[in-house]
Amino acid sequence: LMRVGLHARHELEVLTVVPDATGLLIVDSVLCEQQVLKAGDILLRLEDKVCTSFVELEQVLDSKVGGDARVRICRGGEEIDCEVQVRVLHDLIPRSFVELGLDTLHAIGYHAARRAHLPLDAGMYLAKVGYVFDSLGCGRSSLITYVGKVHTPTAEALVKALADIPHRQYFQVSWYELADFRRDRTMKTGFAKMSRAWFPLRLWRCRGGAMDGTPERWEAQDIAVPPPSPPVPAALAAPGGFQGGDP
Repeated sequence: LMRVGLHARHELEVLTVVPDATGLLIVDSVLCEQQVLKAGDILLRLEDKVCTSFVELEQVLDSKVGGDARVRICRGGEEIDCEVQVRVLHDLIPRSFVELGLDTLHAIGYHAARRAHLPLDAGMYLAKVGYVFDSLGCGRSSLITYVGKVHTPTAEALVKALADIPHRQYFQVSWYELADFRRDRTMKTGFAKMSRAWFPLRLWRCRGGAMDGTPERWEAQDIAVPPPSPPVPAALAAPGGFQGGDP
């Protein structure tokens, strides 16, 4: 730890309180929304006490859920006192998802956002590949960020972007492949074919639970099917005009 800025006096202070301590806790990674701590910060004090174990850390954080915890860290050799908000982990778990043509998508969620170091509103996580997004060529765990020019950070935004696309219509999609995101962060763009003949566009929301103390229940909202695309003009459909596409 001396190589990342810990001073000899810091080590002495810890050993005075915890003689058998063999190390200190270091921040491994943070969410993009977290602006106080940084990866590599060394924890010196938690609530004005030396904290050298995960058991102590969890006990203090559990008692501070919904509030702030006072911490003293060492960052590059400098001591910094700050307050860190302790959020409820359940609040970071998606409570809505979208179904379309056997595809299932939900918000990226805490764990995937932390691994990829992306904001929680970066896009919609493709949990199951069905007819629509399989036609696009993206794989499971892709992150759908745009439909056309419309950003899709939430289930509601994705449903709104897809609601007016008729059956068999091709539409533009932008996405990231999270399976290889550490090596390749290129945003990919392609065209998916809408499929609404057998499976409706459906938005699921979770109600109740810890939010209001009632049993959790999932409620579905089916989105109305838009009218079909207008027929091809006779001039284009006649021999000698443009041809192609699906029958």
